Amino acid sequence: MAHTIWSEADRQALLNRFGRLSPEARPKWGSFDAPRMVTHVTDSIRASLGELKLTPFPGPLQYWPINVLVMFYLPWPKSAPTCWLHWTRRWTGFARWTLDRHALWSVASLPV
Repeated sequence: MAHTIWSEADRQALLNRFGRLSPEARPKWGSFDAPRMVTHVTDSIRASLGELKLTPFPGPLQYWPINVLVMFYLPWPKSAPTCWLHWTRRWTGFARWTLDRHALWSVASLPV
């Protein structure tokens, strides 16, 4: 069975991995450093729970069948923008890192 955050053991293992991160951790793949990844995951969970309202990115990807083709059948271009929200959130120091990690723990620890 695949891992899922709805499983208590899987969710705890994921939170333990995030707990071992330091703000100076360099990405092993991709372009997000540790602070941006924590923000990305937190915002994604909040958006899926309806706590964070996202608006469609203007352009052809908001229309069927282009969006279906790109999401499911064509390779996503490397470093392509995915959400304007992540561009506006930047690393602002250790205090922000602490707040972002606390926010991640809060949303990921919601009862299922």
